[in-house]
Amino acid sequence: MKKLLVSMFLLLPGALAAQGWQLQTSDDGSYFAGFLNAPAGAEISLVCGERSPQGLSAQETGNMEPDISAPKTLILYIGMGHIPAPQSEFKRHDVIVSTGAQGYRIPELIWNELFGTWEARIAAQDALLQSMAASPGFEIITNEGRHSIPAAGFATGYDQLLEYCQSMFESSGIPWDGAALAPQEQSGDGVDMRWVAEGTMVEGCNGDAKTGENYLLGGDIDGDGIEDVVLDWREVECVNAPARPFCGASMCSADVFISSDYPVTGQPKNLLALGVKLIPLNNGNTGIITGGSLGQCNADGRNPCEYLFYWDGSDLALAP
Repeated sequence: MKKLLVSMFLLLPGALAAQGWQLQTSDDGSYFAGFLNAPAGAEISLVCGERSPQGLSAQETGNMEPDISAPKTLILYIGMGHIPAPQSEFKRHDVIVSTGAQGYRIPELIWNELFGTWEARIAAQDALLQSMAASPGFEIITNEGRHSIPAAGFATGYDQLLEYCQSMFESSGIPWDGAALAPQEQSGDGVDMRWVAEGTMVEGCNGDAKTGENYLLGGDIDGDGIEDVVLDWREVECVNAPARPFCGASMCSADVFISSDYPVTGQPKNLLALGVKLIPLNNGNTGIITGGSLGQCNADGRNPCEYLFYWDGSDLALAP
């Protein structure tokens, strides 16, 4: 599982017994984080994190790889003991959590190559997490098999995690309910996606970055008349963090900020790409073309080695 980047953890009052889920918190002055960890060996964590209210820089603390989550959102990490490392597909949509009578599909899981784990962003009050809190146990179900996870202590730890996350976000001046937007984030038509994308880049880099000419691409992807923006991490070189924090050996993330979707979800759409470009579509909208790896394209029979994504009214869809 992902290694914690701070050496000292403070258990909250009423911390869980060692054999159950445990809540641990850290604040090194530059970033805080809350971790709800499954029992040893289970390789699962729920995490929140953001800038510390103490206001130290990452350069002062050396914390160059913090866990950053959006307000009212948790990061779910699942290790390779439950889901094998990918061979070609670096995203999965087929993983189910069963809490007994009910099964829940985990939102898009993305392979975090830097830490060797799968991660998903989940609403803090998502029905999946609430069902896990009410269940005596649950299973992770994939095409590769089923894995039972003990639930002892999860409900208490989940409540404590939410309380801690909200308290720390608000202490850092970030509304947990996401209701307040900074003045420069507003435009006449709503949220300015370029401003949001720039903020995401600064957050991901822990500060300054050197950017290529096409690090931000703008177009009307969803057809609402407001500019949508693609942040191509291939064109970003961080100064105060690993230079390419969202890139693997060849592929990089591309964050797509959709003007009609982002204010609702608070998250960009994520693509994995070997280069990105925008093209006009015959319906008047803008499409996204991403380059793929040679192995991926050979497996999919793609020639040229490109993938076209378009907005289908609710999500990015891959053209056949």
